[in-house]
Amino acid sequence: MDNWGTLTLTNTSVTNNRVGGRLASNAVGGGIRNWQSGSLTLRHSIVNHNHAISSGPNACAAGGGGIDSLGKLTIARSVVNNNAVRLSIAANCGEAQGGGIFIVEGGSARISNTTIDQNQVSTTSVGGDATAFSGGIAEYGTLVLRNSTIRNNRVRATAGASGTANPTAGGIGVVFPGKATMLHTAITGNEVTATAAAGAAVAEGGGMQTTSTILSHSLVSGNRLIARSQTGSATVHGAGIQHGNDVLKVLDTKIRHNTAVATGTEGEALGGGIWNDAFFPPPPSPRLVLNKSTINDNRLIASPGITVHGGGLFTTV
Repeated sequence: MDNWGTLTLTNTSVTNNRVGGRLASNAVGGGIRNWQSGSLTLRHSIVNHNHAISSGPNACAAGGGGIDSLGKLTIARSVVNNNAVRLSIAANCGEAQGGGIFIVEGGSARISNTTIDQNQVSTTSVGGDATAFSGGIAEYGTLVLRNSTIRNNRVRATAGASGTANPTAGGIGVVFPGKATMLHTAITGNEVTATAAAGAAVAEGGGMQTTSTILSHSLVSGNRLIARSQTGSATVHGAGIQHGNDVLKVLDTKIRHNTAVATGTEGEALGGGIWNDAFFPPPPSPRLVLNKSTINDNRLIASPGITVHGGGLFTTV
């Protein structure tokens, strides 16, 4: 579906569609693309088993395995699951992002009583860096998420030669200047895996990577980071949440049982529950507010020679 107007789907399945191919440089919106002028509403509907794939000689970027939205998006009492974004590149280029939903800068989304699960994003690079972002929701605009579940989504990046593998945001990724409000939401069982042959493996934001966000009355649990490099460095940041730049407010929320594992010759393992530091030079500098929340039973596991700090919370500001 390619929507430029007003489209409402009720009791509808969008299933087993594919965009991209051997000649595509970019592949976006495996199931649905909603343009800037569009207004898309899903009620009691399913978006699953759709794919955005770019893997030929021109491959550069791919996004929005289930839904790619530049306009207004509303989802209620629906399921977005088992969608995939796959990118295979020969050298440094773009990235794969938004396995379930990709909210493009300038777009807005209101999602309630919805399950977003088992979506995947993967990037493989033979000769350069590999970057992959956000298995469940990639958010560059404005997001309000209520009474929903983000679970068992996967992000993987594999770099050959001496390239860097840098996958981030297993469940949700909020990119500056994007803003998000999440209420009564469970972010659980998501996983980020970085694999490098000789270069750096950097895995970040197992459950969520975020900038300006309010997270209230929610659960961040059982998310994982895995970074492996055969002869290079391995780094993991924020198995539960990775936050940088602008304000993250965590209210009445449990952050527990998240795990990060770094296997390499050197590197760092920081923030089993939360990592709070600057992604890039401020402004705006990162600020973390915790109120009536718990951070417990999170773990950092690392090879000898890797710096380990902050099993529960790592913060520099």
